[in-house]
Amino acid sequence: MARSGSRKLSHCSGCRRGALASTSRHTKVDGCRSSALPHLDDNSGQTLVDIDLDGDVSFDGALIEGNSVSGPLFDSAGPNAENLVIAASTIAGNSIGAGQAVVIARNACAIEAGGYRGTHLYRSIVWQPGRALLTMAGTPDPDCFQFLLGNDLGALPASTLNGVGDPRFVDPAAGNYRLQRASPALDFALAQPANSTRDIAPRVIDDPGVSNEFGPHDLGAYEIDRIFAHGFE
Repeated sequence: MARSGSRKLSHCSGCRRGALASTSRHTKVDGCRSSALPHLDDNSGQTLVDIDLDGDVSFDGALIEGNSVSGPLFDSAGPNAENLVIAASTIAGNSIGAGQAVVIARNACAIEAGGYRGTHLYRSIVWQPGRALLTMAGTPDPDCFQFLLGNDLGALPASTLNGVGDPRFVDPAAGNYRLQRASPALDFALAQPANSTRDIAPRVIDDPGVSNEFGPHDLGAYEIDRIFAHGFE
């Protein structure tokens, strides 16, 4: 199937179908560069994103929560050039099929002159208790999975660049996935100011009151609001 151009998803809610994004399109869910905010919620089906036939899907500054799938949330394990990139995003509060991981992927990944190949996750929070982050047939390349915080990193090799722990969201029951002041995701990653945010706020604001783990970049879809975090309302 020939590629049919570029497609951007900025919000999808309540889509009752097998997969939100798939096949031969180049799809980008992009935070502050979108006409609407990147929030994927209340979708149901076998998978949220199923990439096949040489497809490309990327998420940047996205909040992905409240979806219900019988399989994995993301399936990029096909035999072709399925490319999935998730950066600076928050994945939490989704219902995922029993025994399924958040992401099922091929074991080949690389950054090439033409872009990303395979599955990549960077500077993101994946909080899905009871579900592993990743499964794949081979051993993942740790260079393709950096600066992650989650409940279970699954097949990922041990790395000091990733952590297991509660991200301490403000009020996930109410859909508030911003970070508390005590969150271990604050000032965690090397700075990447090109990443988007869910709320179109600036990305990478170093807080002198928080020790940098590897750099000043907060993980997930939000940078913490420094003013309100310090109580200057």
